[in-house]
Amino acid sequence: MNAVTFHEVSFSYDSLAPEGEGTPSPATEPALRDLSYVFKPGSATLLTGPSGCGKSTVLRLINGLIPHVNGGDLTGEVTVDGLDTISTTLTELGSRTATVFQNPANQFFTATVGEELAFGLQQAGIEHRTIIDAVTSVADRLGLGDRLERMLDQLSGGEQQQVACGVALIGGATILLFDEPTSNLSPTAIEDIAVVLRELKAGGATLIIAEHRLYFLNGIVDTVLLFTEAELRSCWDADSFFALDDQTRRDLGLRCLDRPELGNALGGKDSEDIEGLKISDVSFNYGDRPVLRIADLLLPAGQVTAVMGPNGAGKSTLCRLITGLAEPASGTISWAGMPLARKERISTSALVMQDVHRQLFAETVLAEVTTGMSKDKDIDADQVLAELDLLSVADRHPMSLSGGQKQRLVIATVMVKGSRVVVLDEPTSGVDYRHLCDITRLARRLTESGAAVVVVSHDIEFVASCADRVVTLSPLGDEPHNHIQLTLLNRELPAA
Repeated sequence: MNAVTFHEVSFSYDSLAPEGEGTPSPATEPALRDLSYVFKPGSATLLTGPSGCGKSTVLRLINGLIPHVNGGDLTGEVTVDGLDTISTTLTELGSRTATVFQNPANQFFTATVGEELAFGLQQAGIEHRTIIDAVTSVADRLGLGDRLERMLDQLSGGEQQQVACGVALIGGATILLFDEPTSNLSPTAIEDIAVVLRELKAGGATLIIAEHRLYFLNGIVDTVLLFTEAELRSCWDADSFFALDDQTRRDLGLRCLDRPELGNALGGKDSEDIEGLKISDVSFNYGDRPVLRIADLLLPAGQVTAVMGPNGAGKSTLCRLITGLAEPASGTISWAGMPLARKERISTSALVMQDVHRQLFAETVLAEVTTGMSKDKDIDADQVLAELDLLSVADRHPMSLSGGQKQRLVIATVMVKGSRVVVLDEPTSGVDYRHLCDITRLARRLTESGAAVVVVSHDIEFVASCADRVVTLSPLGDEPHNHIQLTLLNRELPAA
């Protein structure tokens, strides 16, 4: 019996696309057209293609969210383990499939890591000792063993993604669906997830993975499916796909097929007279737990500074301090020698969060952009939307956009604000190659106005294409401060 079968399946949403990951367009536009494909038991399949091309819709058709939660016009037949998804309950489908979504916080039910891992088994009435053993085993596999008591809302985006993977693994489903599972993960955490995927495949699980990041799946997936404009356009075996030359993969709009490297480092010493945002002897705690201690850090005007480091190193906390969303326990944040109070940092900075849903308020895309537009700058909102490939959806509701479109919309609101400091927290999370290049160009353009642009990112491919300098932040340990390594990059190389 096949694990999953699609037979002449087409689908259009009958209302706004669900909040989340890559679902496209209004009801008049098909989210998926005439898909016929068989996923064999024990296979690993990569679904890739531009944002909004139908990848997430395929996953929702498999786990039963379509049609049981997300209604619309569905034709054709989808079967999971031989069960028709229309006539089979979500509970039954949920016992056979497990899903990790792009925004992990959307699927949490409890307060702590340990409680979240145990939740599904508790609801199923599993014996207490068995639950403890299962939680311990999965936590150890994903490097979560020392975080079981941590509050979920105090985890970084990458750490939350690891927990979501653990929840999917612990239920024992044999068909595992991953929607951008590495979108917020560090390179090290991506390697950890790759190890888990290999183990799952070796154990006979069927893996279906929707991803823009591709390189880590070399040696894991058997087949690669490319979707564009809601249709399956190309299919490769894994060896043929990962052997594509660089120009071909660019022409296909795909991200790098080999592990990206920063390379082209020039050194690590700052000039004495660079103007910008200066962070001096800054500390911050969550309750009585210290998370950030920075002795000295400069974010230069007119440059892009990438802040990298492992999950939990304090990168998102640094963003909140820079933009005035948090107040340091000690130390100063200044511009050109003048200390900035919290209100001043709020008024002179802009932040694009990892979870962009928190930053969308208006009824239309155009209204979202024009609401925060600087009145003393000559900015054409339509031009900004066109540059971000959003002009065609200017009259749409922001929540009807795909995940990548929402990300670009929030960046558009930042561009028209004209801020002195712009912080992009994981701006390429869940975006395809084309829009990675667009965001690279926009980050560079923001520097032309003299803004200090800070990108917090695990995405080495993006950082190598846009940054002038890289600040690598290490978690607090026995040392009194976070260790910071500065690398200056050669900006003469062309962007990706």
